[in-house]
Amino acid sequence: ANAKDSTVWDTDYAAVGDGKPDFWGTFAYDSVWLFAYAMNALLRAGKSVTDGAALRQEMLNTHFEGISGDFFFDKASQDRTGALFFVMSSSVGPVYNTLGEAT
Repeated sequence: ANAKDSTVWDTDYAAVGDGKPDFWGTFAYDSVWLFAYAMNALLRAGKSVTDGAALRQEMLNTHFEGISGDFFFDKASQDRTGALFFVMSSSVGPVYNTLGEAT
């Protein structure tokens, strides 16, 4: 498995992986890739990664296929766009059930 393969993140609180990615871990993982892509773009353009405004703008311009799905931001709202998942968590444990999906 490569680093962007969802099976890398398959434990979901289990002692042994079950082949399914941890629901919240996929978002954290893709967020790290977002920073990496944005910083790489800045460095290639000869800009500093410590320039917060430039880094923010580059993050808003970044678009990639992550393990949580298509990853990009709406420039007007600055929210991540794409498929929405509605989840219900069990009070008994970390069990997540997808209730629906919309785009």
